[in-house]
Amino acid sequence: MGDTLVDAVFVNEPHGAVLRVTIDREVNTGEGSGVTLSDCEAFHHALLPLVESIDYDTLEVESPGADRPIQSEAEWAKAVGADIEINLYKAEQGAKHWHGRLISFTGDSVTISVPGGQRVLPRRSIAIARPWISLELLNEISLSDAESKLDTESGSNSENYTQDTDGNRRD
Repeated sequence: MGDTLVDAVFVNEPHGAVLRVTIDREVNTGEGSGVTLSDCEAFHHALLPLVESIDYDTLEVESPGADRPIQSEAEWAKAVGADIEINLYKAEQGAKHWHGRLISFTGDSVTISVPGGQRVLPRRSIAIARPWISLELLNEISLSDAESKLDTESGSNSENYTQDTDGNRRD
């Protein structure tokens, strides 16, 4: 499948116990290479036999989301070459908030390209780092484009549903 497990948690919600599994791509293969609805569905089907002995009411498989914090070494590696935003615990080099292209990282530091050059920031100073989401890019996306993509990914079936512990569809 090319997907990797990012997180698995139990969440008690009003409708029962939810086993929520988050998956992501092992490598960044370019624009539009994120987890698709088809990927989530395939992972869900592959996971069902493995979790049948666990007591839960709903199994959800999801992507990490566009703004998920960059935490693991694999997530840092995947973000190399991408625009990221970094918030620091305290100001470094005159600023507490940075936005730039991730050039490289080590266990001790992160190097980003910013207007005027490169900045090396200590990893121990990073409160949170996450992919940069450009508002200009979001403005270029129309609702009809998003709906059309969703219809294509789901085989022209844009319904949302989950499956219960027996694999039955729940609308």
